[in-house]
Amino acid sequence: MKYLNTDDNPTFHLIYEKPKFLNNTTENIQLLNIGQCDACSPTISAIPNEFICLPLELDDYYILNPIIKREIKSTGYYTILSGSTPGIAVMNTNAVLALEKFKTPKKLNEILNSNTLRLREKKAIHKFLLNVMDLNLLIPAKQNSKIYSSNSKSLSIWLHITNRCNMRCRYCYIAKDNADMNMVTAKKAIDKMISSAIDNGFSSLNIKYAGGEPLLRFDFIEIIHEYAIRKSELKGLKLTGKIITNGTLIDNRILNSINKLNLSITVSVDGLNSLNETNRKLSNNQSSFPIIKKALMKALAIDIPPTVNITITEKSAYGLSHFVNWLLELNIFFSFNFERKVNNSKPIIYNKYNQQILQGVLKAYRTIENNMPQYSLLFSITDRVCLGYSHNKPCEAGYSYLAIHIDGYISKCQMNRNENISHIDADDPLKDITPPYAIHDVRKNFLCSRCEWNLWCAGGCPLDQVNINNDNLSISQYCYIYKQLIPEVLEIEGLRLLENEKLTSAC
Repeated sequence: MKYLNTDDNPTFHLIYEKPKFLNNTTENIQLLNIGQCDACSPTISAIPNEFICLPLELDDYYILNPIIKREIKSTGYYTILSGSTPGIAVMNTNAVLALEKFKTPKKLNEILNSNTLRLREKKAIHKFLLNVMDLNLLIPAKQNSKIYSSNSKSLSIWLHITNRCNMRCRYCYIAKDNADMNMVTAKKAIDKMISSAIDNGFSSLNIKYAGGEPLLRFDFIEIIHEYAIRKSELKGLKLTGKIITNGTLIDNRILNSINKLNLSITVSVDGLNSLNETNRKLSNNQSSFPIIKKALMKALAIDIPPTVNITITEKSAYGLSHFVNWLLELNIFFSFNFERKVNNSKPIIYNKYNQQILQGVLKAYRTIENNMPQYSLLFSITDRVCLGYSHNKPCEAGYSYLAIHIDGYISKCQMNRNENISHIDADDPLKDITPPYAIHDVRKNFLCSRCEWNLWCAGGCPLDQVNINNDNLSISQYCYIYKQLIPEVLEIEGLRLLENEKLTSAC
């Protein structure tokens, strides 16, 4: 936590914590792949570049970078969201009033030399202004407004190793059969992605092993990942890996090997007990949740922190709050994703469903407020919306992310299997898959460009829009829900920062 307090009883109180891109829920640190879908998960892929802080020139004119201010109920504090800095800041009323004096350009001396300020107040506001400049909330008037941007240094690939699965999830986009990726294709994919990463200036490679159910081929994963480790070390490329699983096949041998290979796991679970069965049935019709629960407990027992990916549907939303409470008690990191239209199915959204999803998520938010985690949830509890920092596209598909299918064909998104843009035999698949095939800039969407949240929502899943409206420049089917949820998530983060400060101050 970075506390920017002016004194023990601050006139201008500012609390700020740079959002962590790491899940520190246990002693082991697990990288969160912010930005690629775990069908689906949070939004942006890279840890952004740091801003360079400018010196404080008292005689220069300064202006407020655009901000979105929201009051935190019954606290006397406000959340401050800005495209210029990651995360949010929390300020008391005096701090907000001081900051808003710069809505029009002003010299710092105009503020500091006010006859109404006592010496102690001048020192306090001077320190406060230094702090907000450090956060890039206050910039020289001659400088254009800054948007906090990222240049991804990590290339992520979705390696689809099998169509086989022991579950029959009702929203799954994979046509189940016995097709597997063979060893030759997998090794060729690893070789090509390592060379493509290096040729395109990436410093690391992240592999997501997926299916189907990838743990049906865990021996295959072990061989391929050991191969990827050797090859990436030879090329000086950092390597991370993740297995996206339904969790039903996890046992001690697999967990020990995962630990040895330094892999992480994301387990897809939609609710407690029968609620999970509503969406995610085993092919033999047996109950899956007791098996998954044991698997999660085994992982926690040997200090492998799993991430739980929750797909919220109209049939499971009402039990979300109970599931979230269970995860919070176990200190398991989780993410929310909304159901998507699959293949040629009918649109899944209508007004009643909107309210089912909305009310279920809002109830879960109240549960979070009563059992606040130590880590930020800005990235993970609003479907495709990432409030961790501003971005002009909803995901990295076509830029620093691609999917490799069983036959070696490549698409920019694993959910669009029919879009074969390139192949692992191509000279540089990443060059084939980048613009004009890349995701659009939300600022070019007329409807989205007028929304105050556009640089955090970034328009939602573009493939979803194509599937429903045949147009990736239409607004998201979840636009209304996003607008209701975003202020709630900002308040949760503000309350978390205030609560953590109180806990720290009491120590």
